[in-house]
Amino acid sequence: MTIKRLDVRNFRNLQEVTLEPGPAINLIEGPNGSGKTSLLEAIHVAGVGRSFLTHHRQLLIRQGCPEATVFVIRQDQDREERTGVRFSAGGEWEFRRDGERINTRAALAQGKPLAVITPESHALVEGGPKERRSFLDWGLFHVEQDFLEVWRRYQRALRQRNACLAQGAEEASAWTPMLCEAGTRVDGGRRAWVERVAAELGQSPLLGSLPGGVHLWYERGWIKEHSLAEALERDTERDRRDGLTHSGPHRGDMKIRIDDHPASDVLSRGQEKLLVCGLWLAQLVLVREITARAPIVLLDDLPSELDERNRCLLLEALVALGAQVFVTTTDRSLTPTPFSGSRLFHVEQGCITTVV
Repeated sequence: MTIKRLDVRNFRNLQEVTLEPGPAINLIEGPNGSGKTSLLEAIHVAGVGRSFLTHHRQLLIRQGCPEATVFVIRQDQDREERTGVRFSAGGEWEFRRDGERINTRAALAQGKPLAVITPESHALVEGGPKERRSFLDWGLFHVEQDFLEVWRRYQRALRQRNACLAQGAEEASAWTPMLCEAGTRVDGGRRAWVERVAAELGQSPLLGSLPGGVHLWYERGWIKEHSLAEALERDTERDRRDGLTHSGPHRGDMKIRIDDHPASDVLSRGQEKLLVCGLWLAQLVLVREITARAPIVLLDDLPSELDERNRCLLLEALVALGAQVFVTTTDRSLTPTPFSGSRLFHVEQGCITTVV
C-alpha cells in the first residue's frame, strides 16, 4: 500500500500542502528550516497517530491556528483507502478511515508498516535498552496478530504490581500470574524475532565497511536459568524493599556487538548509521516476507554520515523491497534517484513545489 495523495493543513510551518508522491523514491529537498522534516512528521502522524519528534501535540499546530489536519489517500492495487487525522490545540485527537472513526493509534497503524530513520536513530546502537525494545516490538506488532494484546496485558500487570509494591500492599502477588503468563510470551516473541533479524542482517549489503562481524542476541531481563515465575519468587524481598518489579521483559535488551566488543565502543558515527539502516532493512524485509505488505520508509537527512555508495545501496535495497520512500536532503545532488517512479519536490518556507 502506497500513499497516492497527501493533504496537510496547519501542521508546523506547513499551512496548506498537497503532495502526490511516486511509488518509489520521493526526494524532498530544500534549505534547513523549510519544512522538510515537518512533511515526514505529518506522514508519520497520518500513519501511526503520533509524531516521531515530540509528545507535545500543541507544537504540531501552526501558530495561531485552532487545529491541524493530515489527510492521506492510500492505494492498494485496485483499492483506495482514505485516512484522516485531526488534532486541536485543546488536545483532542480524531482518527478516521473511509469516513469511520478509529478509536486507537494501534488500529490506525495496524497493517501499515511505517519506519522512520532520523539523525537521532543512532540511539538504537548507543542508547539505552528501551530504544532496542521498541525496535523489536515494532516488528512483532506487524507480524504477530496478538502481540499487542499480550504486551498490553503485561504492561497492565506490571503497573498494578508495582503500585501494590510501592504501597506495601499484599495484593501485589495477585498480579504475578498475569505478569508471568504475558511476560513469558513477550520474551519468547522477542528472542525468536532477534534470531530472525540477526539471520537477515547477515545478508545485508550495508555492513561491508564495518570493522568486524555483527552479532545480535536477546537478554531477557532476568536470570536465564530461571523461569520468570522463579525469578519473581527469588526477587520477592528485593521487590518489596524497592517497591518495584526487578525481573521481566521490561528489563530486556537486544545486545549488539562487533566481534567481541559492544558496537557503540568501536563504531564511528557513520558506521553506526550504517548499522542502524541495516537493522531496519533486515526487519523490513522480514515484515514484507511475512505480511506481504510493502512498507513506507521515512529517511530524514539521508546524506548525513553516509557516503554516496552506501546511500545508493540503501535506496536500491528499499526499492527492491517495494517500499515507498520519502527522503529529505538540503542538496539534491547528494541523493541521486535513478529509479522508475521517483519524484523530486522542493520545499521553501513551508511551500512545496513538484520539480519532477
